[in-house]
Amino acid sequence: SPSQFLPAMPPLPPAAAVRGGMEMLKLQRWAVVGRGTNPIVAQLLDRLTAAGKTVSHVDPSSSAALGVAKSLKDLTETFDAVNLCANPKVGEAVVQDMNELGVQNVFVQPGAQSPELKQKVEDAGKTWYEGCVLVELR
Repeated sequence: SPSQFLPAMPPLPPAAAVRGGMEMLKLQRWAVVGRGTNPIVAQLLDRLTAAGKTVSHVDPSSSAALGVAKSLKDLTETFDAVNLCANPKVGEAVVQDMNELGVQNVFVQPGAQSPELKQKVEDAGKTWYEGCVLVELR
């Protein structure tokens, strides 16, 4: 068929910065950053997937399962938002990767936030939202 000769469409770039959590939850492509052994991370992956989102898991810990990305830069997929469920020290590397990849939105779970991290995100012109996907994604 003629369609086999059409070039593959490049993936859409990451979404622009949105306003707040409700807008962020409307985005389609997500990366959840957190330890795979954390039951909350498993629930976040399940909830976002059940909501019809395209979801990738990043586990920066030394206990990461084989085949799981260890950083955002290891992902081959493009994503619109990061769901951060990790220590704020881990968050610093995540924000650095977001800057390099052009990702503009970070949804920060309870315990993953720090004033310094928030400042870095906002200074870079990105959207920072503190909340809980498990509570807010209906």
